Amino acid sequence: MNWFRHRWPVVSILALSLGVTYLLWQHEQRNAALDRQAKFDYELREDSTRIEQSMASYEHVLRGVQGLFAASDGIGRKEFSAYVDTLQLDANFSGIEDFGVLLIVPHVEKQRHIESIRAEGFPEYTIKPEGTRDVYAPLVQIEPFTGRKIDAFGFDAYSDPLRRRAMDQARDSGAPAITGKIKLALDAESEPHPGFVMYLPLYARDAPRDTIAARRANIIGWVSAAFRVGNLMASLYGTRASMTDIRIFDGVEMSEQTLMYDSGGDRDNPHKARIEATEYIQVAGRTWTLATRAQPGFAVPFGKDNSRLIAIGGTGLSLLLTLLTWVLATARSHAAALAKDMTGELREAKEHFELIFNSSPDGAVITRIDNGCIVNMNDGFAALTGYASGEVIGKTLDQLDLWANPDERRRYAEQLAATGSCENFDAQFRRRDGSEFAGIASAKLASLKGVQHCVGVIRDITERKAVEERVRRMAQFDPLTNLPNRALCDDRLRQALAEAKRDKKHLALMFLDLDHFKPINDTLGHHVGDLLLKAVAR
Repeated sequence: MNWFRHRWPVVSILALSLGVTYLLWQHEQRNAALDRQAKFDYELREDSTRIEQSMASYEHVLRGVQGLFAASDGIGRKEFSAYVDTLQLDANFSGIEDFGVLLIVPHVEKQRHIESIRAEGFPEYTIKPEGTRDVYAPLVQIEPFTGRKIDAFGFDAYSDPLRRRAMDQARDSGAPAITGKIKLALDAESEPHPGFVMYLPLYARDAPRDTIAARRANIIGWVSAAFRVGNLMASLYGTRASMTDIRIFDGVEMSEQTLMYDSGGDRDNPHKARIEATEYIQVAGRTWTLATRAQPGFAVPFGKDNSRLIAIGGTGLSLLLTLLTWVLATARSHAAALAKDMTGELREAKEHFELIFNSSPDGAVITRIDNGCIVNMNDGFAALTGYASGEVIGKTLDQLDLWANPDERRRYAEQLAATGSCENFDAQFRRRDGSEFAGIASAKLASLKGVQHCVGVIRDITERKAVEERVRRMAQFDPLTNLPNRALCDDRLRQALAEAKRDKKHLALMFLDLDHFKPINDTLGHHVGDLLLKAVAR
C-alpha cells in the first residue's frame, strides 16, 4: 500500500502527459493525411484537365487543317506544307508528330492514282501494304515530310482495323475520332513508342452532310494528326518533377496490352502512406484511364504537419516530468532540504509541459467529467474561439455556447459517453464574437488523480472545407456554363429513379437541344459558340 501511495502520482502524470501527447500527435497525423489527400486529389484533377484541354487544342488545330481543305477547291502540296509550317509544331504544338492527308481510292482507280502521284515527283510511290482491297485510304501527304516519315508515305491506313474503326467513326459523326493504342507507321517494329492517330473527315465541297447516309456518300478522305503518347506527355509537363506517378491506359482495362504511358514512378518501394486514384477522361470519343499514385516523397505543404515535433517534444517532456515526479515521490526524506530546488525544477518542468500543450496550433481543453467545468485550455483554444483564459476556466462548454448546432453537441456527447473517445467529429462551432467556423473535434477520457477528465482538441478546417468544395465544384459543374455536368446529372438521375421506383411514381426527364449549333461554331468560331452556350445557361 505504501509502495502504491508513493508511485501512483508518477504513473498518473506519465499516463496523462503521454496520453495528451499521443492525442495531439494522432490528431495532427490524421489532419496531415487529410491535407495530403486533398493535395493529391487536386493534382489528379489538374492532370486530367491539362490532358483534356491539350487534346481539345490539338483538335482545334486539326479542324483548322480541315477548314483549309473545305474552303478551297483544291489545295496543292506547297500550300499545305506552307500552312503547316506557319503552325510551328515544335514551338506551339510539340505533342503532334505530323499532319497527314488521306484520300479514298476505289480499287478500280488504284493504278491511275499511283501514276498521278508519281507524276508529281515521287517515282517510287505505291500503296502499302500490297494486296487487293475494295477501297484504299493511302497517306498522300505528310507534313513535315522529313526523316522516317517518308517511309509512311502511301501507307493505307484503311487496311488496319484499329485505324479503320476510328476513320469510320469520324466519317459517320463528322467529329474527330482517335484510334486505340497503336504503333505509328513511321516507327520501326522494335521501337516501344505507343501512339495514336486523330482523324477528321473531308467531305466533298458544298455536299450535304446532315445525315449519316449523306456523310458516307460524300466522304472523300481524312486529315490526320499522329501522336506519340510519351512526347505528348513531355509537351505537357516537360521534365516531370511531380511526386505523383501517372499511367495512361487505352480504355477502361488496365493491363500491359493497353498501357500507353508510364511516367516511370517507383512502384516497388514500400510506402505506408501510398495514395492511389483512378480517373476516366473522354478524348475524341474514346475513354482513357488515368491511374495515379503518390510517390514516397509526396508530402503535405510545408508547415502543415507538426506531428513529429509534437511526438518528440511531448514524449521528452513527459519523461522529464515523470522523472521529476519520481524523484519527488521517492525522496520524501530529503524533501525539507531539497524543497526549494525541487520546487523550481518542478515549476520548470510544468512550464515545459505547458509549452508543449500551448504550442499546438489546434485548440485543446481539459474538462472534469463530474461537473463539466473546464480546468485548463491552451493558447490555440483562445486563438480559435476568442475567449481568454479567465472567461473559460471554471465554466462549462455549454455556458460558452461553443456549439453552433445543439444536435451535433448531443451526438458528440453520446459518442464520447458510449466509447470513451471521439475522433474527427465534424461540426460547426461558434466563436466569442458570434461568427461560426467549420471544425473537427477529437476527445478522450483520462483519469487524473482519480478524477475523470476529458481532453478535447478542436481544429479549424474552414479553409480545407473551401478547398474540398472547390474540388467538388470542379468535378460536378461545367466550367464554361457553370451548369451541373454529366457526372452530377447521372448521380441525381439515379437518385430520382430509385425514389420513383421505391414510391411507385412516374419520372419525367426533359432534354433540351440547340438546333443548328454546329454551323455557329463552323462559321462564327468556337468563342461565339461558347458565348451562346453561356447565354442559354443563364
